[in-house]
Amino acid sequence: MQSASYHAFSLPLARPLTTAAGAGVEPGRRRGFLLRVTLCGDDDRDSVHGVGEVAPLPGLHRESLQEAEQQLALLCSLLSDGGTGTSSRGSGHADAAVVRLPLSAALLGGRMSAWLEAGLGVSPASLLPSVRCGLEAALLSATAQHRGLSTAQLLSGATVPAVSGVAQLAPGVSVNGLLDCQGTPAEAAAEAEALLRCQPFAALKIKVGRRADPAEDAAAVLAIRAAVGPGVVLRADANRRWSLEQAVQVGSAAVRPALLAGVLLPESAPATEPPSCLHALPDAP
Repeated sequence: MQSASYHAFSLPLARPLTTAAGAGVEPGRRRGFLLRVTLCGDDDRDSVHGVGEVAPLPGLHRESLQEAEQQLALLCSLLSDGGTGTSSRGSGHADAAVVRLPLSAALLGGRMSAWLEAGLGVSPASLLPSVRCGLEAALLSATAQHRGLSTAQLLSGATVPAVSGVAQLAPGVSVNGLLDCQGTPAEAAAEAEALLRCQPFAALKIKVGRRADPAEDAAAVLAIRAAVGPGVVLRADANRRWSLEQAVQVGSAAVRPALLAGVLLPESAPATEPPSCLHALPDAP
């Protein structure tokens, strides 16, 4: 490990965030941190970099931005110099390569946790979720670059470099199109059509929970399905804005008619088994 540093970002949003936790969220902006790690091989000239995002959302995630930054500062110190030096706030780094990351950590299956504990002296359970996510993303992307692979190839266990052209995986990872889904059902349908004209997504995630009456969300979902046809996968995400009863209401009205592939349940829904009321819905996801 050659160095580790982080810096804060603050980005303007095109539209306000829609979540069940409005308290503490700065209107119109998204704040967080980017963690950057630098790895070097036997030859110091072969340095590679990896970046991970740490961006807990106030009121939605259990940790605050301030708590996440405190852990990031400590991790940068440990990663850069084994904890014997210091990192200045927001940009600290050192160049002593004393922390070694084994390539086997990328195989996951507990190996990253084992390295954190044995190699860095950090209990994995002590890391805040957003910080661990950003740390692992940075380490894995740097490891992939070191091996000449994409991160997707690294995680799949591929051994063929991305430049060889032999036995390659798909060059990219498919993602959902994202629908803000505000306004009337007709406006939501027009938004979906416009999005697909720009990019032929195979799936769309519809942000719902923006209306006072969940029945209006169901109507918007049905309008979107009618506009895009049956060939596009639709998923609905309420960002915890619905109660379980409201989720069931929308599910009853829209799951089967709109061929919804998924409805994200509220946080209060049981984690081990779907509620019995959803079992009763035809084709409930």
